[in-house]
Amino acid sequence: MIGLLPLLEDFYREKLTMLLRHQAAARLVAQYDANNTYQYIINREEMQLTWIAAAIIELGAAVPDDVAEPERRPSGKGPAASNAIVEEKTAAIASSGAATLLAGDLGCLMNMAGKLQRQDIPVHVRHVAEVLAEHHVNILNSTSQTSSDRVARFRFDFELADPSHLDSILRAIARVDSVYEAYRLLPGHART
Repeated sequence: MIGLLPLLEDFYREKLTMLLRHQAAARLVAQYDANNTYQYIINREEMQLTWIAAAIIELGAAVPDDVAEPERRPSGKGPAASNAIVEEKTAAIASSGAATLLAGDLGCLMNMAGKLQRQDIPVHVRHVAEVLAEHHVNILNSTSQTSSDRVARFRFDFELADPSHLDSILRAIARVDSVYEAYRLLPGHART
């Protein structure tokens, strides 16, 4: 049991840092649905923190309080906060050297395309659905999630007339600079 306490303490610190980051972000979000999602996540994280804290106390230790402040983000709402966030993202895109920006959120994509164009940063901006549409794919459903390291993962359920074209579609998506990998998932199977 000696190794369990440090593991729980580290896990508590990481979870608390994530909670503080989500709370800070929720203050910036005005859209009801998105903020509702943040509130759900925050409530879930608070419950998880109480479980971890109870386990730490049960092992006879004090709950850690040496958690770093979350990364500072532009405070407030509206154009100034939005511009500061887009400025940060365009700087990261420019420094990456990527020739193409691929995204799944149309509003974000339009905002980024405008900023990149105004800053004369030569990046081709495309929506994931654009790449799929070029291959005559009918998108049935899509989901996306972004991890803390700003890597977005998209999942598309689609149908196509000729399944033999799937490999060429996956290759086309994988050729885009900002795509790390593209693969097929079958229900109940590992990726192929």
